[in-house]
Amino acid sequence: MFQSYLENRKHYIQHKSHSSAISDITCGVPQGSVLGPLLFIIYVNDLPSCLDKAKCVLFADDTTIYTTSSDVSLLYETLNSNINVVSDWFRANKLSLNVNKTTYMIFKHNQHINVESSVLQIGGNTIERVQCTKFLGLYTVDELQWTNHIKHCKAKISNSLYAIRSAKHVLSPEHLRTLYFSLIHPFLDYGLMLWGSATKTLTNQLQILQKKAIRTITNSLYNDHTGPLFKKLNILTFSDMFNIQIEHFMFQYFHHTLPMGLNVIFQRNCEIHAHDTRHRHDPHSASRRTALANGTFIHIGPKLWHDIPSNIKLSNNLRCFSRRTKRLRIQSY
Repeated sequence: MFQSYLENRKHYIQHKSHSSAISDITCGVPQGSVLGPLLFIIYVNDLPSCLDKAKCVLFADDTTIYTTSSDVSLLYETLNSNINVVSDWFRANKLSLNVNKTTYMIFKHNQHINVESSVLQIGGNTIERVQCTKFLGLYTVDELQWTNHIKHCKAKISNSLYAIRSAKHVLSPEHLRTLYFSLIHPFLDYGLMLWGSATKTLTNQLQILQKKAIRTITNSLYNDHTGPLFKKLNILTFSDMFNIQIEHFMFQYFHHTLPMGLNVIFQRNCEIHAHDTRHRHDPHSASRRTALANGTFIHIGPKLWHDIPSNIKLSNNLRCFSRRTKRLRIQSY
């Protein structure tokens, strides 16, 4: 079946009235096909097995290699060795590596560690070290702050807000609401469980833009209270979007539908003490040493799950759970 799907495919290049000769496609998958991404993932699935003392994250054609060490020189030595192996793997599998799009970052507790004298190279080409990079749609910095990502979202939402304001005189509130979910909601929602733990100084900027969008859709005054407006439009506030994403994560955790590595992310109360309490099977909410850790979903998740009513926790599936938690929050506006 796969052979008949892939073989005897042709291609040519056309520019205006000029066309190249037709030639055979000897490798690759059909562009834009449904099976294409799946076949590519199967093709590159053995890449992690060629690494030594390093691990990698694969998402389609986006490959990230990472390792840890307390010795900086050993860190560079390990990565350089693994990068050369990966480069050989690419050549053996007829894949190309774009060195110009390849960068690396260093995450370190001690900001005074000197790494300026060390370099990473691929085939004689030096890899650029960066302080910020876009990883699967999220702008990540080496200081583990979300300033750059929120700045990016703020710029995108501001542009979208201008479009909604321009359209409010010709579109109904219902259609403007649809525009909101098309142009603004994705930037607030994507990866929020991770970057939503940023400082209030940063996240408040997005919250203000969201409220401006809600007032624009409902044609309200600039200082109108937005609680009733959110309820009228059946739209969650930014802070509740963050909490609900974490609650979804907790629901999946209790139903063992998370990826394998995340199913062991929490320690349950019964593993901490032997008391026969109602919440002995709930995840343990441990104290954290830093404000950064206190804002993460790992710390907030157990607390949010503890406060969810029992009848909602017992929902049959995630869709039902999501609908009930959203209704519960919107009713409080």
